[in-house]
Amino acid sequence: MWAEWKLLAQPDDMGWGKVLLAEAQLAQEQAAEALKTIKSALAVYREMKVQGVNHLVFRQRFARALYVQALAQPADASGIAQRRASLAEAAKLLGEFPDEARQLHNTKELMAWIEAGQNKPGPAPQP
Repeated sequence: MWAEWKLLAQPDDMGWGKVLLAEAQLAQEQAAEALKTIKSALAVYREMKVQGVNHLVFRQRFARALYVQALAQPADASGIAQRRASLAEAAKLLGEFPDEARQLHNTKELMAWIEAGQNKPGPAPQP
């Protein structure tokens, strides 16, 4: 019982809720708010990475956060450059997976979204 309470009191992924919130903000056409939200989520993931977190779900969620960041970028030159950089970083995170991990539904779906975003000159496709 205590172990379960500890997990609830200290979730291991403080960024995931912010990723989902940013996606919801994008769906409501609030890209500026989504950028603010995803920025804080990415800060969490970058800090986790510095601390040595590297498991599969972490990398999937970090890549998803980068994908959401790409979606939220404005259509100007700076936004397009940031979108490309975010998609490239997300693709790199997933590209480092072993073959078995690449066959997981979540990974394959996210890789397809990222690839579609990289192949389109305009805004990245929505999840």
